[in-house]
Amino acid sequence: AVVSTQSTGAYEQFVSQGNVCVNPYMELKVRRTHLLQDTLRQIQLYENYPHVLKKPLKVIFEGEEGYDAGGVQKEFFLLLMRELLSPDYGMFTVDPESRFIWFSTFGFENEANYRLIGVLCGLAIYNSTIIDINFPPVLY
Repeated sequence: AVVSTQSTGAYEQFVSQGNVCVNPYMELKVRRTHLLQDTLRQIQLYENYPHVLKKPLKVIFEGEEGYDAGGVQKEFFLLLMRELLSPDYGMFTVDPESRFIWFSTFGFENEANYRLIGVLCGLAIYNSTIIDINFPPVLY
């Protein structure tokens, strides 16, 4: 794409004046009472900006003070995966014999929600957070 020198000059002037505030983190602000909904909504927004998904994750629980030095992030993934993988949610089921988690045949979730779960698993890995998901080896 061709950018006019006039618009490039305006951009350089804007940046040189210190008006650009770039957050070095991918921030997720979530409510504990709506953890899954808040997270999925924000991840959907970030999917349009894939470079943001590559930033270090910073989780903020609404109404709580605290610095995320890893503990909040670990708790976030623990609570989120517990809710996502719950049979009550209906997206996954647990095989009673192998104890592996697999996709539910009775779920009414759309494909986009499964993609978002994949993004969340990727975020956990990218941010060096170990999550306990007992998927069958075929998924790895």
